Formats: sequence, structure tokens, C-alpha cells
Amino acid sequence: MDIQTVAFDPGFQFTKGYSAGGKYMCLARVKEVADSEVPDGGATLVEFQGKKYRVGDGLNVPPDLHHDKTQSMKTKVEMLNYLHQLCEGEKGKFLVVTGTPLSKSHTETNLSRALLDYLGTGGQYVKVTRDGIIKEIMVEKAVSMPQAMIAYYTLSQEEREEYQQKQATVLIWDLGGHTFDVAEFRGGIPQKEPETKLYTRNLGIIPMLITFRKKLDSKYPTLNFSSIEELRRIFEQGFFPTPAGSEDVSELAAQVGREHVYELVQDMENVFSPSTADENILCGGGFISLGSYMRELFPRCILMEDAQFSNVRAMYKTLVNQAILPKLVTGCA
Repeated sequence: MDIQTVAFDPGFQFTKGYSAGGKYMCLARVKEVADSEVPDGGATLVEFQGKKYRVGDGLNVPPDLHHDKTQSMKTKVEMLNYLHQLCEGEKGKFLVVTGTPLSKSHTETNLSRALLDYLGTGGQYVKVTRDGIIKEIMVEKAVSMPQAMIAYYTLSQEEREEYQQKQATVLIWDLGGHTFDVAEFRGGIPQKEPETKLYTRNLGIIPMLITFRKKLDSKYPTLNFSSIEELRRIFEQGFFPTPAGSEDVSELAAQVGREHVYELVQDMENVFSPSTADENILCGGGFISLGSYMRELFPRCILMEDAQFSNVRAMYKTLVNQAILPKLVTGCA
């Protein structure tokens, strides 16, 4: 049986994947339900290890702000839901690659190891039922690749060769839901020393949206802004609908956005020098919302195409590209 290579990125707001069939995204929501629950044409129903879960799009539950993807069944159920959809027959065998923070601290190393162990199936097929359809899934191996750093390899070979020839300094900024990672390349070589170059911070877009919500709650105390998805939509659009029409909050959104970008830059400038870098390249879904405020500080910064999928696409393409993978492992790609 052929092994399918799959990239899987369990995020706070969305779960993303990438395979030979292209990209995949599902609302990152999982809720355990009663054994009597049956498929109803709404949110997907997944059965695994004697329990049932509603998963993904259409599931109207709030996200878990304290979700630990190395311990919660949420992450594994999300992955199995995705792999079940990719499995063409009754059985499927997979090599799964996922992203982990750049930091090589003891805590982060243990987190990466725990996540890989958690995603595996112990070399065995496990029975997964999705909306009544039973399939057997094996994760033969799970591997990790560093966030932000891996996104560099979505650049074209021509771009990478040019940066290498010019000995250019390229910074990759990756802003996700909870994390902010920065990777530095000089002449095409990832910089890992000193250890501060392996930079990860809990400064993603979710903390900014929570700040935005607090300001909205203060200004509009009778309204409810509990949904992260709704907050992001209001932040990006600059208004929200009311019975009388719409309420303009664009100035408040701009204030919060600029303050968060300033915090990101102020912190990372303790390690990097974005003002003198040859390129500042932005990726991750957070910069879709904050890219305009970044350009106020760094007018030449570049937002990667399809930035929300930059990491997961890079993980997949790197793992299947035997010309890049050995070089990446030795640190000279």
C-alpha cells in the first residue's frame, strides 16, 4: 500500500492541511457528544476509540483559549477527520508532517516530541468512522518542521538562488493565531546561532483580537462580541451591523492593529534588524489582517501569496522534494 504524504497544521482558529490533492481548511472546533448522536447533515460526526465528536465547519462552539494540542483529543480528532477524507479505499497509510515552534528550549523540544508521539498511531491501523463511513487509518510516521523557517522554501528556486548569490539577509515573519515566529536567512542559510535567532513569542493575532474585544465591550457594553471569527471580521471591515445600519469602528481597529504591530516589531528588534534586512517577508494568516500596518513601518515588506497556507504548503512540498530535504536537514539549503 502506498504511503500518502500529508502536511497538517492544527491551529487555534482553523485547521489546515496540504496534500497531493491541494489545500484543506476546516474550522478548528471539536466537541465530544453523546453516544446516541447520529449524522445529521450538519457538522461532521467522527467516532474514534469508543467516543463520538462533532468536528469543524458548522459547529457553533467557542474555541478553547487554553487548548494544548499535545494533550487534547481535539488535535488528533481533527487530523483523523482530515486523513479519513484523503483515504481513497478502506485503509490508508500516511506520513504526516506538522509545524512546531522555532525555539529549541527544553520546553519547546518536549512539546514537539509530545505532539509527534500524540499524532502517531503506534504503527497500527485505527478504526475511524466519519459520518457513518468506516475506514482504517495508520500514521506510519509523524515528523515536524520549524514554523517560519520552512516558509522560506515556498519561494521560487530562482528567488532563493538570487538571495544566495547576493548574500542577502531575508527575514521571514510568521504571525499565527497565538504565536509569532521570525526566521533569518543569510545567503540562503538559516541562522540558528545565537540561540535567540530561534525566535518564538506568544504574540499572535488572537491576543490582539481579545484586546480589541475589551475595547468594544467598554464602548458598547450592551452588545456581545464573544466570537473570535466575528471579531476578526469586524476588525478587518472596520464596522459591524446594527438594527439602525452599521457602526464605524475603523479608527479603533486601526489603533489596536498599529499598537500590536508596534509590539511585534519592538520585541523582535531585540534580536533582528528588519530596517537593514534586504527583504522582510510576511506569512501566516495574522498578517492578512495586519499587513497594511506593517507596510506603514516597512513599505517594501512582502506578503506571501496565499499567506495563510504558506507554512503547511512549504512543509508538504519540502517533504516530497528530495532535492531540498537533505539540504534542509544539513542546514545549507
